[in-house]
Amino acid sequence: MAQHVRSIGGAAISTDLKDHLKRITRDGRYLAAGAACKCRDGSKDAILTGAMRPGDVPGDLSPALGARLRVASISKAATARALAALVTTGQASLDDRVHEILGPVGYPKWLGTPPISLIALLSHTSGLRDHLGYFTDPPETLPGFLSRAGAAMRPGPVGDFFYANLNYVLAGAVIEAISGDRFDTVIQASVLGPLGLGGGFNWAGVDDRQRLPMYQRHGDTYTLEADGPDGDWTANLMWRGDRGLGLGTYRLGRDTHLFSPHAGLRLTLPEMARFAAAIGDDSPESQLCRTAVWTYDGTNGAWSDGLFPNMGLSLTTYQSHDRIPGYLTGHAGHALGFTGGVWCDRDTGTGWAYALTGSADATEGQDEETFFGSAELTIFEAF
Repeated sequence: MAQHVRSIGGAAISTDLKDHLKRITRDGRYLAAGAACKCRDGSKDAILTGAMRPGDVPGDLSPALGARLRVASISKAATARALAALVTTGQASLDDRVHEILGPVGYPKWLGTPPISLIALLSHTSGLRDHLGYFTDPPETLPGFLSRAGAAMRPGPVGDFFYANLNYVLAGAVIEAISGDRFDTVIQASVLGPLGLGGGFNWAGVDDRQRLPMYQRHGDTYTLEADGPDGDWTANLMWRGDRGLGLGTYRLGRDTHLFSPHAGLRLTLPEMARFAAAIGDDSPESQLCRTAVWTYDGTNGAWSDGLFPNMGLSLTTYQSHDRIPGYLTGHAGHALGFTGGVWCDRDTGTGWAYALTGSADATEGQDEETFFGSAELTIFEAF
């Protein structure tokens, strides 16, 4: 029988899991597949296999373990942790109202009808939806976009759960409005720096630009979605289509969406595992983010086929789940060819992460988020 991290308390990724990751790249389901773990005793392990680009021969990608990749919605866990730090240090309250914070920056009045608290924003119970979009290209600002879109962006009642990226785009703007500092500066000071993570949002301030490009599958073909070789890598940050942007005209609260607080974080696989372990630590920020503020009761929001049984401040906990083994807290990500997750095993303190690249868009045409695919569930079982 193969040994697993949970059973031995060490850092060895099981042979079964390694074989699975190699199999799903060689059979063409994904371009690259990797996993990493960090145990409470400090031991760690990681594997990355497959192909960085379409057409590459799948194989060992261990040199690319130091490459950062766009971790999609896992970014929300970092944004929530930064806002939680402002709460735990007394600079903000979870009951503070979003429209009162962002109104002075030019955000529309409809955000206050009815009021949205910070806790509702971070737990996706604000009533906001993504169906009309959640970002805009410069020179249009996010406040301008929301004013143009109007209150139709709030079709749901406050208190009901519905996963929406817009919540975290606004959370990033709230961080800037409260702190008086730029989003990347706050994230570095309150999250990445203290946790020893060398990444950043949309590459702002990230010196190491070794990167794993993101390709999305469309049938038998792929499109390059992010971090390709031809981007403007001399710019302050990278925007959609690897467009370089400067920060000379940047205004706090107004332009925060350019950092993509909902999905723009870049980390290496080992950094993902380190972040996963931090989710289960005893810091005030972690404890606040883990605390469930919404639990599905059958009528109060989106069930997403069991993907969201509960929600804290960005984090979901699985315990006695019929398809997810163990006692886990963390966040998953799926966008632009990336599929992955960061999870802390609450019984052992082990933080583990996985990343699959070259995936198709499983949410296209869906009203709700979709449950984990079979390849992901095998990873959950292996850990």
